[in-house]
Amino acid sequence: MEASGYHLNLKKRRNRERRSKSEAYERLMMLRSRIKEASRLENVVDEEERKEDHEIASFRSYWERCYADCYGSFEDTSKPIQSNSNSMVSPRSINLTKGFASFKVTLCF
Repeated sequence: MEASGYHLNLKKRRNRERRSKSEAYERLMMLRSRIKEASRLENVVDEEERKEDHEIASFRSYWERCYADCYGSFEDTSKPIQSNSNSMVSPRSINLTKGFASFKVTLCF
């Protein structure tokens, strides 16, 4: 009886080892597929960034050709308006529904 009990335990252990090897293999395959998917997504993002960079460069060159004479170069930066501290308007008299805001955005690469 001891021999048969020993053989049963040995069979259980071997089955457990086989199961753990197959589970490890499945996990490995799952991780490999995730890595491939991540790599594919990274390539998609790189392609989108390349397209966006091209669009930005095209817009900048278009601006320089069409608007640089009237509005200045794309690389120009605006200077803050100098205000006299005596002529400052109190916050209570500011009408938020009417007004004009002027600003220029400079993109740095």
